[in-house]
Order: sequence, then C-alpha cells, then structure tokens
Amino acid sequence: MMNVKLTDRERKELEADSALAWMTYMGAVQNKGKAMEWRDRLWMTDILADNYPEQVIRKAAQIGMSTAEIFRVLHQSVHHITNTIYILPHYDAVKQFVSSKVDPIMEYNSIPTHGKNSIEEKIIGGGREKSFLFFKGSWTEREAIMIDADYLVFDEKDHCDQGVLEIYESRIKASEYGWMHKFSTPTAPNKRIDRDFQASDQHHWFVKCPSCGDRWYLDWPDSVDYDREIYVCQKCLNEITDNARRAGEWVNKWDKGNRPRGYWVSQLMAPWIPASDLITEEKKVGKQYFTNYCIGKGYAGSDVTISEGLISACLSSERPEKADMCLGVDVGGSAHHWVIGNDRGIYEIGVANYTETDGDKGYNRLAAKMTEYDVKTCVIDGNPRTNESREFAEAFPYRIFLSYFKPQDRQPAPFYYVEDEFNIIADRHRVLSAVIKEFANGKIQLFIEPTDEDYDTFTKQWSALYLKTETMPDGTEKQTWDNGGDPDHFALATAYMRCAVGRYKAWEEVNETSLTEDRQEPKVGALIFGEKEDGYDWYYGADEQER
Repeated sequence: MMNVKLTDRERKELEADSALAWMTYMGAVQNKGKAMEWRDRLWMTDILADNYPEQVIRKAAQIGMSTAEIFRVLHQSVHHITNTIYILPHYDAVKQFVSSKVDPIMEYNSIPTHGKNSIEEKIIGGGREKSFLFFKGSWTEREAIMIDADYLVFDEKDHCDQGVLEIYESRIKASEYGWMHKFSTPTAPNKRIDRDFQASDQHHWFVKCPSCGDRWYLDWPDSVDYDREIYVCQKCLNEITDNARRAGEWVNKWDKGNRPRGYWVSQLMAPWIPASDLITEEKKVGKQYFTNYCIGKGYAGSDVTISEGLISACLSSERPEKADMCLGVDVGGSAHHWVIGNDRGIYEIGVANYTETDGDKGYNRLAAKMTEYDVKTCVIDGNPRTNESREFAEAFPYRIFLSYFKPQDRQPAPFYYVEDEFNIIADRHRVLSAVIKEFANGKIQLFIEPTDEDYDTFTKQWSALYLKTETMPDGTEKQTWDNGGDPDHFALATAYMRCAVGRYKAWEEVNETSLTEDRQEPKVGALIFGEKEDGYDWYYGADEQER
C-alpha cells in the first residue's frame, strides 16, 4: 500500500484516515528514540489501521499495546478536532506514563502543541483547530463528570475503578465519533476485560504450520513442546517457526453484528520471545501471573477463585436446633440480602426487595427476622442507607451494629476489627478470606435446601469473587477479593453474619452473662479471627489502647 505513488492530496487523505499510514509516512519513532518496526509486529499493523469505534484488546504485558494506542490517540488529535480522555488506574500511573512514554513520543515525532502541555492536559494543533488530550486516573469520580469526550481509552481496565469508568462512558454519548478503546491484562475469566472480549467478535492470530499447512492460533500449553522447548502445531506436532508466527493473520470467531471489535494479543505471537523463555518464566512466577501477564488470559485456579462446588460441598442434611442465631445484612439501593446462622452454619438466606415509594425501605422484613429467630446479634452494612440502618439498630439496642470497611494493617492478627458502641470497622479482604477458609474447612455448614429459591443466586454471588493482585503506586502488591462488577451481596451478608457470630460469642465470654436476659454495654476492643489450638476461631484481643 505504501509503495503506490500518491498525490499530496491522496496522501493527506490516507494519513488522516489511517494511523498506520500516518506513522509510516512520517517514520514514527517510539519513546526510546528508536524507529517503529513492523517486521515482528505485523499483528499490530492491522490494529493500527482499524477505525472501528469500539474496540477491546485482551493482552499480555510488555507487548507494545500502550505505545500503539498513544500513536492512535495522537493521530486522531492531529487530524481531527477531538476531545480524548486517556484513563489509567491512578494518578501516579498517569505521571509515570505521560513523562516516560507520551512526552518522548510527542517530542521525537514533532507533534504540534498549542498552549497548555502538562502531565494531565495537552492541547494539540493550533488556531481554531485544536484537540484536547486529557490523562486521568480512574479513582476520581468528580473529574469523570466534568469533561465531554469523543474518544475514550481505558488502559489496564481490570485495575481501574469500574464505577468511575461507567461515568466516563456516559461522556461520549453525544459525540459524532464515540470512540472507546478498552485494553488490559486480564485477571479472572469472564471478568472485566475478559468479559468484554467474550462479548466481542474475538479476533485470534492464526498461523500456518510450515509442515502440514494447518491454520490455527497458538495457545498455552497446547502449542508448546516442553522437551524440545519449541512452539508446535497442535495437529502434526511439528515446529511452528518464528517466520510462521510473524506471517499470521487475524481471524474473527464471530461475525461483527453489534459486537465490539476484539483482539487477543499474547506473548506467543511475539517472534522475539522464544518458547524456552516462556517455559522458564512459567517455572519462576506463579500460575496466575504467568496466565495473566504472559498469555493474556484470565486465570481460574482454585487458589484465586471460588467455585460453586466449594459452597455446595457445605450443604448438610442435618437440621439442628436454631439457637444463638445471628443475622448479617448487605444493604442495597433496591434490596437487602440477609443470611441467618450461628457458629455451626447458615439456616436461612433471603432478599427483601423494595422501591423508593416503600415507606419502610425493606427494614420491616429484617425486623421480623430479628423477632422470628430471636437474633442475638446482627451486623448490617452501614452504607448506602446509613440513617435507616441506624434507626433499625436503635430499635434493638446493643444487638445491631453497623459495619464499615477499612483496610487494617496491624499485626499479628490475620483479621480483626475495632468496634465502638454501635459500629464495626472491618477489613473486607481479611474477613472474606476468613469466611472462605471456614467454607473450605467445612466449619460453615449450609442447613438449607438446594431448591431454595435464593440458593442458586447465593452460590453464583460467592463464585463472582476472585483474588486480584495489583501493584500499588509505591511498588508493593495488594490482594483483594474482587467481584469483577458482578453482584456479591450474599457473600458480604455471609461475612457480616460471621462477624455477628464472633461478636456475640466474644461478648458473652467477656461479660459472663446471658445476653438474652441482660444486654450490657458492649466492650470496645479488637475482635480477632486467628489461629487457636483447635483451629481458626474468633476471640477478643487487646484493647486498641494496649496495641
């Protein structure tokens, strides 16, 4: 295409239409001062030439997609009058990204700027034909509602605040362009970028076997011979050469229809990465990291996901006496999810649906459960209906506590929370980890029927959780149980119920009296979930003042 003799007008029209043509004619230079080369990145040229408005790229790390997207954004800004918002996980990532990648690329390629040229905002062009380019972190909701956009880029979507991204998506509805590109290393299957990719037309990079002529895409471990340390054809098991990997082509699994354009980019496609390197890397790093960052796929190992089988294995045919019952409630904008149980397990689950016109907002059903089961202690979500939950607690003095999530870093307890007269401050990750461990050890039994109308929802919402590892701005890694945007109300209600059980048991021990007869002012201190001689359990630790 580039060897055809074009007039100046034809060339300008082609450059305006295609980021690839623009980069080729100007001799694009990447951020380290080296010219962009296409011999090993033919798969990237098709993406650069693709002007489909909505695109999803599920990718491996260190593959060059951020550089490609910077050029696409700059191409659009130079040749069309647009407002572009480029969103990264947090502001520290924005500073590093712009200073180390965007600014050098703009300088090396002489991108014209006009006036403001800061880390967060750049004006490209001159006169009346100016484009605005904004770089934002995803953790600031206020900024998401301030700027209308023609072009949105979500870089590392899986590690962004999903609620803020939804607000950004609303900012392109009125645009004649309405471009939205999402790309990220994935986390778990059917979560975030992987779910977006599954809903796309799913382009895979097909390569042709030099031996048998079969065409298929490389996958791990099916396309690798560990003994010979080479890529192989899945049909004849002969070697797939570097040249074969270079000369592939994109093939979509589904007809486009109303689907977004989707691409899966893995390190298996990179001719500069031999199979031996990936085999070595697989041995060095964990399975989750290797699958996410090298292969570019979601990881579903039992160490990071919760299967419905884990929950259903806790079903019991017993129907023990309903004694010392506790209640956990996850409060929602249109429904409250509750779990009732004791230190043996769960006896009832349910949902109280309501509308804004309902005067009691669903709390009367919760009050009825408090009376029906003679609930000793209830822990209820402190948000989003704080006032209504507070009134509910005041109706049952010293029996209901509002819970708020806040990460706790103190040691040695693997999980604990500090409480005052009415509130519990819980570490969400630690309490969920503790409850999951109780499920795995069989300490929580399900004394409910699998035919219960809410049982399938209960198991699905638990299995929505997966263990996400993210790198914080200071370089440390943080693990959290993430829901990937799916509902997890019953999981949180279960966690609240187990907090209530621990609170009731510890309170009874400390006060040495029956709480059903004489409810005393609660002890303020640290309730700990930790390892004891007979396994994991809840117990009181030192008061906060003694730590």
